[in-house]
Amino acid sequence: MFRKRTTLFRIVLSLLVSQTACDPFGWIDTTKDSHPERCDIVWLLRNDSGRALSFEFADFGLHLLPAGQSTEIMCTAVRGSDVEKSFYAVFDYRPLSHPLSVYIDADSAPAKVWTLRERNEPGKQFYNRDSWTFDRAGAETAVWTFTVTAADLE
Repeated sequence: MFRKRTTLFRIVLSLLVSQTACDPFGWIDTTKDSHPERCDIVWLLRNDSGRALSFEFADFGLHLLPAGQSTEIMCTAVRGSDVEKSFYAVFDYRPLSHPLSVYIDADSAPAKVWTLRERNEPGKQFYNRDSWTFDRAGAETAVWTFTVTAADLE
């Protein structure tokens, strides 16, 4: 009797192993999670003011931003399921003292300064998610864009 059970067990085991030998974890359904494991997220600053601008963000120094151009101000990777909640990730590493300063002339005072403290103030705010556009470029890429216009600099 013991021999028959052992033989039966070996047959069943060999059938199971032979069915999954090429993909031992093939029985796990991975299609249930529609989010990629990670997603690269980029934050862009776009200049639609009609003139060349300079800007300073955090401690990255003064940078030129030609009219009609965009530049990356930050990038990171998050879990695919956290993409929609990722907006503030770029600001979590910045203390309150790091504003976005935009200059019409690099040698003069800033034409516009956005600070984290003003996030909930009325109007367009750099640190407020509602002032940005979001584009899910693909399953593994997402882009947040903040656009500076001529009206912002008045």
